[in-house]
Amino acid sequence: MGNTRQREIIYGVVCASPEHLDAEGVLEAARHIMPKIAVGTVYRNLAALCDAGLLRKITMPNGPDRYDKNVAPHEHILCSSCGRMFDLSVGTDEIAKLFKDEPFKITGFTLTVVGTCKNCLLRSRAPGA
Repeated sequence: MGNTRQREIIYGVVCASPEHLDAEGVLEAARHIMPKIAVGTVYRNLAALCDAGLLRKITMPNGPDRYDKNVAPHEHILCSSCGRMFDLSVGTDEIAKLFKDEPFKITGFTLTVVGTCKNCLLRSRAPGA
């Protein structure tokens, strides 16, 4: 995979973000560095970075895909209130325990737990909320 200035910027944006950005978020941040970067350039480079194993694409059931700099095996928690996504470490052994009576061997899984994050819970309990 050839390194281009645009690809370096896009990769840097994803790696610098504490969030799991979607392509539009990557585009917005990248335009602070390279104002004329095109939408198609962002999508093509995100796909190339995922194909190269440098980023991980997280397919969202009811929204745009997000991108993760952490390519090590892990899962996610999604706040249904604010939309923030957090890393979650759940191993195959823990998932296998859920299916211990099923007649198959688990070789992999994708898991996104949906709920409400601590900040949103605190905000909803605040006076006047």
